Amino acid sequence: MLGSFSGSSPNDYDDGYSLDGMYDYLRSRLSIPLISGLDFGHEPRTVTLRWGARAQLSHNPGRSALTLSGHPVLAE
Repeated sequence: MLGSFSGSSPNDYDDGYSLDGMYDYLRSRLSIPLISGLDFGHEPRTVTLRWGARAQLSHNPGRSALTLSGHPVLAE
């Protein structure tokens, strides 16, 4: 699983490589799905991934879903 990356447009230092090209390369080398574009990390729109939560990752061609459960939440 990889997050979303802002400011990842190729520049002079990338020697022609792009983030999408890196994803394609990794997918060609891995025997497991590579999920990218998740909203977590150091981004303006962020989902909190809780330590200790149960997670289920579902992956079908064209759609992936990450479901978290079993973690404490704040009462409203």
